[in-house]
Amino acid sequence: MKCLKFFKRKLSSIPNKLSKLFYIKKASEYECDLTSFSSKYEVSLNSEFELTEFDEKSLEEMYEQNKNEIDYCHYIILKERTKLPGYHVYGIRSRNHGFYSGYCSVAEKDVKVKESTLNYEIRNENEVYFFDDYIFKKHRSRGFHKFSIYERMKIFAGKSATRAVVIIFDNNKISQSSYKTLGFSKRKTITALKLLFIKMTFCKAYHNKPR
Repeated sequence: MKCLKFFKRKLSSIPNKLSKLFYIKKASEYECDLTSFSSKYEVSLNSEFELTEFDEKSLEEMYEQNKNEIDYCHYIILKERTKLPGYHVYGIRSRNHGFYSGYCSVAEKDVKVKESTLNYEIRNENEVYFFDDYIFKKHRSRGFHKFSIYERMKIFAGKSATRAVVIIFDNNKISQSSYKTLGFSKRKTITALKLLFIKMTFCKAYHNKPR
């Protein structure tokens, strides 16, 4: 019986292992002009909520509240990120009750970031890069993601960056919708192929077709 369970576990892990050796991933790079940022995109939430930057103590607090959704390895990644120059990790926090609805990150302009799955480098010249957005399941469909995007735009619009940039995988339709609503438009398509230890990335500038 134990042998049967062992073999079942091994078999069930095969698709996951194969997906790490062979894959085709498609994503798009979106941008928004921060020099024309205005309140026309304002996103309203109950004034109870705020976007606050994490320090080590507050990040640990969020992790303890949401261990069922944040694995320990990712918590350590977030923790290390808070110490890196040019990086910011934010949480969506209830002022009244102290709970967190989600988190997100920003890399400042001129900080080079590599998207490892796509094997693609974001150069960030006069741009800020929005990434690692996550809303906890019980808080979804309440506008928290749009709130986190808008608040980051507001913070960095006054810090000499001309554009905000984000990469969104093609299967993440909800995130695409949130960013487009706030004025982001597609500027590049990215296709990544992996075959064993060989990685190839293809990029193509995106041009809106005339209507």
